[in-house]
Amino acid sequence: MKFYANGKLIVWDNKKQKELCRFEDGKFETDDSYIIKELIELNYEHDVEGANRDYSELGVRELLKIAKAKGIEGYSRKNKEELLKMINKEGD
Repeated sequence: MKFYANGKLIVWDNKKQKELCRFEDGKFETDDSYIIKELIELNYEHDVEGANRDYSELGVRELLKIAKAKGIEGYSRKNKEELLKMINKEGD
């Protein structure tokens, strides 16, 4: 998943007390579900494209944000399994 920030930026992981990621020219890309979850939680702008993404390790809160960003209707009261189906179907 691609994330965006202004300029060059280092994001610190307070939980692990180490660098989480480093934005170069305002961009950062990863497939690491932990980093994705943390950056979404921190509200970094991101792409939500990609049908082959594995969102199963993300929590409901992160899945709700992805569903909203994708413009999926009727997502707000869905559980994790329903959200995963909706997001994966949208990517087909």
